Amino acid sequence: MMQGCIALILLIFLLGNPGWEPTASARQDHLVADSSEVLATVNGEKITRREVELRVDQRVSMNPKAFEKMDEKNRKALMLSTLNRLIEGRIVLQEAAKEGVQVSDEEVDRVFENLRRQFSSEKEMEEMLKKAKTSIEMNKKDSRAYMMTRKLEAKMTKQIVISENDIENYWEQARPYLTRDLVKAKHILVKTEKEAAEIREKLKKGEKFEDLAKQYSQDTGTKNRGGDLGWISKEMMVKEFSEAAFSLKVGEISPPVKTQFGYHLILVEGKKNKDDQTLEDHREQIRTNLQQERWNTSERKEWLASLKAKAKVWNKLAAAPEVK
Repeated sequence: MMQGCIALILLIFLLGNPGWEPTASARQDHLVADSSEVLATVNGEKITRREVELRVDQRVSMNPKAFEKMDEKNRKALMLSTLNRLIEGRIVLQEAAKEGVQVSDEEVDRVFENLRRQFSSEKEMEEMLKKAKTSIEMNKKDSRAYMMTRKLEAKMTKQIVISENDIENYWEQARPYLTRDLVKAKHILVKTEKEAAEIREKLKKGEKFEDLAKQYSQDTGTKNRGGDLGWISKEMMVKEFSEAAFSLKVGEISPPVKTQFGYHLILVEGKKNKDDQTLEDHREQIRTNLQQERWNTSERKEWLASLKAKAKVWNKLAAAPEVK
């Protein structure tokens, strides 16, 4: 789950969305500039001065004193670097659209609800959003863009080929850190204890756990798999969930379990002691670990460079049209 207040709000400001009026600090060096002026195009899609100034203003809000100390040259460099980040974000979002990546309104709303829970009141949240130079609407737009980017990168990461030799070597080196007591679990997440209790009654009457998870669960990551979490260790889940799951017998369903995310019904389908585990128990997790490692260290950089090379980009603020 995403955490932090301003950090969360600004996490993906680089992706850019119109619809917010920049404040004085971002505009002060551009008093005669037209906010609708196009500063860049990405495959024909426009990025205006207004968008860039908004993102500059958000960056300034995180450290206004540093901005005040900047000379003209560094302020222009800030505008250029912000525009380049917007261009890069737009290129990636366009690729996500081509790949058919989608983010539902439900997913966006869940992220926003996680943000909302970090504040004691609606007023406090709105004040923090205002301080961060954003709004509820813009935060949701940015969250959608961020999730689309993450989904696209996850898709690309899964395409990285890992050899069996690499998997076996990883297992030999990391075995002591990989083997932990595990349970194979499914869960249904709902907002209230009453909902969880009602669903539990349906289970008692013989309705299938998987069907009810698909129908009622608020966990968008698992509901379409019937609530399946796969094999999990205690460390992978929040304390309340882990304590409940590891106390259940195989085939047993928990009473409603409260966590910071809501109320869970947990079904345990299997257990594995750490001393009995083999490479086969961890093969896919090792593959995923190695794919992610390669994506972060080299593959992402090459993929992004390829997207930039194919994109038709015009950048008014850059000395040359290439994206740096």
